[in-house]
Amino acid sequence: MDRRGEKVVSVYWFAILFIVAGAVVYMVGVYYGEPYDVREIEGDVMINKIFYCLDELSNFKDINLKEDCNLNFEVEDSFGWNHDQFYVEITFENYRGSYILPHPIFFGNSDLKNLYFLGLDRDLLPVLRVREFYLENGNLPLNVKTEVYVRKLEKNA
Repeated sequence: MDRRGEKVVSVYWFAILFIVAGAVVYMVGVYYGEPYDVREIEGDVMINKIFYCLDELSNFKDINLKEDCNLNFEVEDSFGWNHDQFYVEITFENYRGSYILPHPIFFGNSDLKNLYFLGLDRDLLPVLRVREFYLENGNLPLNVKTEVYVRKLEKNA
């Protein structure tokens, strides 16, 4: 019997096998190689936690977000970060549009807000999440605007 045909087919078979294996490795690397940017989700979770906290409080003038709302602004120290990776700003307006407090309540690194609006390099900008919601303080209806800036570029983006 002549087996030259089987040798030629087996060479092509191994070539196809290596091409398919290379394509699978490439696709897995492309899919899992890009990090997930969870900063928007992190900002939304923080806004939700602030909303539920403000809903429970009755006095907004002396609020301390870290203590009253039990917010944790600490971040992992795996990248040598300073702990200023977040900035939260809350404004309260009545239904006529005038501000209830003379200045917004804020906590965190205010440089993140300035950096966001400078917009120098889109890849280095923090993520901004803004949400407005309605809240009643006694009989006074309030429009609460919450802005959360999340940086954490080295890990999340």
